[in-house]
Amino acid sequence: MFEPADSPTVAMVVTGFAPAPTGLAVTAGQSLSFPLTLYAAAGSNFVFTLSCSGTPTNASCTFDQNPVTPGPTGTAIKITLSTMGRSNLLPDYPGHGPGPLRLLELTAMLSTFLATAMSWLKVPLRRRFAFSVCLAVFFLAAVMAGCGAVGAGSSMGPSSPGTPTGPAAITVTATSGTTTVSTVIGVTVQ
Repeated sequence: MFEPADSPTVAMVVTGFAPAPTGLAVTAGQSLSFPLTLYAAAGSNFVFTLSCSGTPTNASCTFDQNPVTPGPTGTAIKITLSTMGRSNLLPDYPGHGPGPLRLLELTAMLSTFLATAMSWLKVPLRRRFAFSVCLAVFFLAAVMAGCGAVGAGSSMGPSSPGTPTGPAAITVTATSGTTTVSTVIGVTVQ
């Protein structure tokens, strides 16, 4: 039927990435580093610029070398995926100002008002007027703070939901002139 072939095996290097690692997982707030190998044919002189796309929200990727000049034996590149943990330090409550006045705060303000009212008659009229204006401004500010009017509509500070959990398909792209190669890496954020 057919005779066995005696010709030698021909090895051909194709420009591109080796198969991406599988089963990668990272906990939100931590980083994950993994290797990826890029090949180019001998004499091609490609100088690739690397980039990532498809990273989850509040996550980024960096490379230990960029740009990279791969060869026929491949060049290992270390990719680091950095994620952000949830920030509970300063929660964001839009539309909420300081809480209502508590009983102790209200009692202290009323006691101060009564103590000053008792000595009201001993003060000259000009000073009574200035004191009354200051007292009115103070009580207006206290009422606004107690009702939540101060700071309403703004947040109490920066917060972040962090990197969302779940699977992500990150595309690593290498570009040199008009030549572009890419690979997709599956990572699960826990």
